[in-house]
Amino acid sequence: IVMFEKFNEMLDAGNHFGALFTDLSKAFDCLDHKLLIAKLHFYGVSSISNKLIYSYLRGRTQRIKINETYSEVFEISKSSIEMFIDDQKIQSSTSETLLGVTIDSELNFEEHLSSICNRVSKKLSALARIANLISFENRRKIFKAFIESQFNYCPLIWMQHSRTFNNKINRIHERALRLVYSDYDSSFADLLVKDGSFSIHHRNVQTLAIEIYKFSYDLSPQIMSNVFQKNDNNCYNLRSNSNFYSRNPKTIRYGTESITYLAPKIWSLVPNFIKLSPSLDIFKNKIRKWAPNCPCRLCKNYVQHVG
Repeated sequence: IVMFEKFNEMLDAGNHFGALFTDLSKAFDCLDHKLLIAKLHFYGVSSISNKLIYSYLRGRTQRIKINETYSEVFEISKSSIEMFIDDQKIQSSTSETLLGVTIDSELNFEEHLSSICNRVSKKLSALARIANLISFENRRKIFKAFIESQFNYCPLIWMQHSRTFNNKINRIHERALRLVYSDYDSSFADLLVKDGSFSIHHRNVQTLAIEIYKFSYDLSPQIMSNVFQKNDNNCYNLRSNSNFYSRNPKTIRYGTESITYLAPKIWSLVPNFIKLSPSLDIFKNKIRKWAPNCPCRLCKNYVQHVG
């Protein structure tokens, strides 16, 4: 989250960003060699074999080549992100996958969301083939475990996607609920009420509120202070949104749609009886029942050709 918010901040200011991905798959590049030898000895590897392995690891060097320019030679004693590029020329890419999230150069996450939607659609088709053969309880369990859950991974990263993908996700969600409840007449809103749930986007807003609560009560890692910045003049008034600092955005996509800008607005909408929950578990239980009146672009009424 911190990394992506930094990217958004740079793009909002009219700057550019780049990321270097390195391959750390080689064991002798990733582990401290002396520690590796000690572990091998502990697990019973003979002295002769250990000496052979150590002779292979000892004295190894590497250098970096970019075009025709070489770096100085480094001895490999353990991994180093600054040094290791797997003996290959650095190449640019418009998208890369990091920890299961596909990042594109525009930060619109269309490739990532397309992958999720395609995966969910296949699972939904499988459910449709057996829906009439299983009970309602089992249909709902399958829906929750294998379909709805697909949108639960790192939602704060991609939650401010395009309206096109928001409509696509809602159509998939609606289709799934119709299968579960065998209801082909009710509206999507009525199906959500029947299921006692919320749209994927509103679930993401609830997730954001949970992260704000954790930060407000010092339950999140210190690094999150780069995303949620407390206003020192009002840091103890948790009922207000003024205890958070929000930067002045210059663009919609990378400014007003960023987590840093949106968080104080979402927190101001959370009712006080939820904000002041005495524990995180109680807060989660309450916030998952809260219907947010989200102020973001996706939740505003859209008129075609007008905006």
